[in-house]
Amino acid sequence: MLLRRGTNMLALKITCLGVSISLFTDSEDLYFYYLNKTPIKGQKNPSLQDDYPNITISNFSGNHYVEDNFVYVLTKDSIEFFSHDVIKNCVIMSKDRRHLYFPDITYIIVCMLSRLLNEQNMYILHSSVIERNNSAIVLLGDVGSGKTSIATLLCINNDFKLVANDHAIVGLKDDRPFVFAGTKTTNVRPGMLNICYPQISSIIKRDDNLKQWSSCIELNPYFNKLGINCSEQAYINDIVFLNASIDGKTGTFNPISKSNDINMFTLDYIKFMSESTRAYRNIMFSYKIAFPSFDTEYTNRLRVNYAMDTQKHCGTYKGNGSIKFICEQINQLN
Repeated sequence: MLLRRGTNMLALKITCLGVSISLFTDSEDLYFYYLNKTPIKGQKNPSLQDDYPNITISNFSGNHYVEDNFVYVLTKDSIEFFSHDVIKNCVIMSKDRRHLYFPDITYIIVCMLSRLLNEQNMYILHSSVIERNNSAIVLLGDVGSGKTSIATLLCINNDFKLVANDHAIVGLKDDRPFVFAGTKTTNVRPGMLNICYPQISSIIKRDDNLKQWSSCIELNPYFNKLGINCSEQAYINDIVFLNASIDGKTGTFNPISKSNDINMFTLDYIKFMSESTRAYRNIMFSYKIAFPSFDTEYTNRLRVNYAMDTQKHCGTYKGNGSIKFICEQINQLN
């Protein structure tokens, strides 16, 4: 597929660690939503650069031809249309601007970038990562498992530095698992402030309408007050699958058995590596259709191989119990 940019189309280049996607659109709203992070009424606030690491967005002009790795969005055509090509890693879509849900496009971009990163042996990993003395510990778990609380508390109390919260880009460097970049945006539930961050609880202005366990407050403006420092990269030494709670005093923290074959570690690790490429959201709200996948057999095999290499080089653990207990166990690893 060879596509020529139209004369009335605006164009953006979205880049992450050397790979890039082109976005073409006839919508100024969509263009500035990404370029300047301009909020749009009725849309979720733009968050591509905050939610995913090392992403830069720039505009470009001129008559360009592209063959692959692009998103082409029409919003003024009366015909509704959506098509994606897995091989060419591209999307062409047409949707009335009034009914276009911009975050759908964000997830498309992330899936396509993730696919390109995979082909370069780099992977977007849903995780929190901390490091001390250039030795990183990766924290894995489902939403609400305690990754952010444990990562920030270890930074506050045990001289760790925050490498990533929510998403990290991992791969191999010098044949060792390595974190190349990570997001720093850190949101916590209002209900966790008194429990984990009492030193700032009284100075945070809170909306009385915020729900204790479903709303979020950004912690980044208070990093200095809390003593949280950040780091950009580190070699991975340990990986912890965790499920923490605010109740209880003890728990279990055990090593995961090593294996030269695919085992539960491999499958669980691949799960958190595959969320971006495989589109963990299963509905495109703009079209009410299943979300497209940009994964291929080749990129899937690359993730399997990387997960198996990681297990060979890293300590692997599973932790359950209170946040305090798991923090104590992790602190002893490094």
